[in-house]
Amino acid sequence: MKKLTTILILALLLVVALTTVACNDKCDHNIVIDPAVPATCTTTGITEGQHCDVCFKVFKAPEEIASLGHTEVIDEAVPSTCTTTGLTEGKHCSICDEILVAQEVTEMHTPVTTPAVPATCAEIGLTSGKHCSVCGEIIEDQNVIPTIPHKFETFNCSRCNASCLGYKLNATADGYVVYGIETVTASGVLTIPDTYNDLPVTAIGNEAFEGWTGLEVIHIPDSVIIIGDDAFNGCENLKFIDIPDNVTTIGSHAFDSCTNLSIVIFGENSQLTTIYWRAFENCSSLISIDIPDGVTSIDSYTFQDCSSLTSIEIPDSVTSIGEDAFAHCTSLTSIDIPDGVTSIGTNAFHSCYSLTDIVIPDNVTTIGERAFCNCTSLKSITIPDSVTTIGEDAFFHCDFRKVYYKGTIEQWCGIMFESAGANPLSSSGDWSHTAGYLYIKDELLTRAVISNTITQINNYAFYGCDSLKSITIPDSVTTIGQEAFSECSSLESITISDSVTTIGQEAFSGCGSLTSVTFGTDSQLTAIGARAFSSCSLMKSITIPDSVTTIGERAFYNCIMLTSVTLRENSQLTTIGERAFSNCDRLTSITIPDSVTTIGERAFSSCDSLTSVTLGENSQLTAIGQELFIHCHSLTSIVIPETVTSIGSEAFQYCRSLTSVTFGENSQLTTIGNYAFYGCDSLTSITIPDSVTTIGYQAFADCTSLTSIIVPDSVTTIVEYTFWLCPSLVDVYYEGTEEEWNAIAIADGNENLTNATIHFNYVPEEN
Repeated sequence: MKKLTTILILALLLVVALTTVACNDKCDHNIVIDPAVPATCTTTGITEGQHCDVCFKVFKAPEEIASLGHTEVIDEAVPSTCTTTGLTEGKHCSICDEILVAQEVTEMHTPVTTPAVPATCAEIGLTSGKHCSVCGEIIEDQNVIPTIPHKFETFNCSRCNASCLGYKLNATADGYVVYGIETVTASGVLTIPDTYNDLPVTAIGNEAFEGWTGLEVIHIPDSVIIIGDDAFNGCENLKFIDIPDNVTTIGSHAFDSCTNLSIVIFGENSQLTTIYWRAFENCSSLISIDIPDGVTSIDSYTFQDCSSLTSIEIPDSVTSIGEDAFAHCTSLTSIDIPDGVTSIGTNAFHSCYSLTDIVIPDNVTTIGERAFCNCTSLKSITIPDSVTTIGEDAFFHCDFRKVYYKGTIEQWCGIMFESAGANPLSSSGDWSHTAGYLYIKDELLTRAVISNTITQINNYAFYGCDSLKSITIPDSVTTIGQEAFSECSSLESITISDSVTTIGQEAFSGCGSLTSVTFGTDSQLTAIGARAFSSCSLMKSITIPDSVTTIGERAFYNCIMLTSVTLRENSQLTTIGERAFSNCDRLTSITIPDSVTTIGERAFSSCDSLTSVTLGENSQLTAIGQELFIHCHSLTSIVIPETVTSIGSEAFQYCRSLTSVTFGENSQLTTIGNYAFYGCDSLTSITIPDSVTTIGYQAFADCTSLTSIIVPDSVTTIVEYTFWLCPSLVDVYYEGTEEEWNAIAIADGNENLTNATIHFNYVPEEN
């Protein structure tokens, strides 16, 4: 407004000036009033003026009037309540009513800030909010902030110092069990507190720290009584453990596969009574350990595969060493077994390659299977007279030089050796050995005289006793056990008393110096076991007692110097086992008693010098077994009893000197097996009994000297190549008609037969 007034005044003055110039004081003026413009609160005004509206001469110039300014009035504040809004203080002009300071609406409540609560590892947090300080109503909600994860760089959270361990009440609710951990990323040294929630920590639970690879050292409080199963299993970086005195039990697999654990310490006042199986198995860095006095047994597999273990102290309280307790402790050089031990379990020291010396205490009664198997550095062993049983392969692959026995020869005979490898004299297997030097009461056993209090010589009793040259068996003995004298390489002769009823399998096998075996005239022997005299390579003759009913398989196998086997007229023998006389290269003849009903496969195979086999007219034999006389190159003739119903496959194969095969008059033979006479190239003729229905594949093949054969009309089938390679066969005498001959099914490969002259309706001459 002020600016407009100024413009008007200037315009008016310009008009006056122009008029003055124009009128040049010659104008009849017409004066007009220039109205005043009043000033306001915010704009300037002008006073009244006068000018000529013809020449515009100003007679009264207007003057500027300053603005009046506001007249302020206070608008009082209206306070809010919890139910109504209020207004802040304001101002306005009482002249123009212009609002100078606007009033603002205020909230109904009186808000104050609710402070934020920071989150922790254990508690959630809250953001800040607002509430009414008068009525408490929430004006702005607080939001939840989630808990912050623990940060276990060690075994306490770096944020809140909380422990990573988990606890639960024990069964009696009077203490806590450490049951596990919240993270497997922590590493280093862990100290378990002795109390939790004002109660003692009494146990480390099953699997509590299993597989925790970060654990290197742990301090267990004195309050702990039990270390549970698998508690530290697989803590492969655990290096040290101090077991508190109050611990009574270490569970199974407790420290299994702690491969870097090198030190385990028990206190002098340890209350430990039980270490369960596999507790320290595969602790491959453990060098030594002293077991507390209260422990009564070393359980199965407790220290198996502790390959660095060189020494261990076993307390007198221990009474048993369990299965595989120290198996594969390959660095263990010696061990003192306390006098209280009565049993050493299966595989207890298996493959302790470095074990050089061991004394078995006087109270031990049982040495388990493979207990010292593969202890290849053991050079001697002392066995107490308390031992009654030595398990299978207990000393297998042990390269003994000397075995000391504290008892008598009779007590030695009474030990139950469960296999050849059980006997520390054994040479079982393919390993070279220098075993066999048995010392009874510190005297090298070269001659054994057994008293008449002994009724049996147990299995493997003198197995591999290289120094033994002679032995006297008293009349009280009834049984010679399995392999009792096997591999006694210096044994030259033996007289077996009449009272012996059984010779066990391999009882004298491998006795390479044995030349003479004598049985009494009143012998009660009934059985010669399998391989009983096999490989007795210097034995020249043997007379089998009449009472013997069974000769086992390979009983005289590979007795290469055996020339005579006498089976007397009154023999009760019924069975000759498989390969019983196989490879007896110098055996020239044998008479098989009428009582024999069964001869096993290859019983006389490869008896190259055998020229004569006698089977009596009253023989009860029912079968010529498979390969029974195969490769008996010197056998010239055989009479097959009429009781025989079958000739097995290859029974006379390659009996190249065989010229005569005779069957009993009323032969019951029905079957001639495959290759039965294959390669009998000295055989010129044969009469097939009229009971035969089947002739096997190549049964007479390669009988190059065979010129004639008598075929009964009972034969219905001749299979392929039965008479193959029989170029000399010119006459076939058939007991039936031509029509019957033509009805026989003759397969391919029998051209030598079909091209021969067939004589029909042949009637055999009576003997």
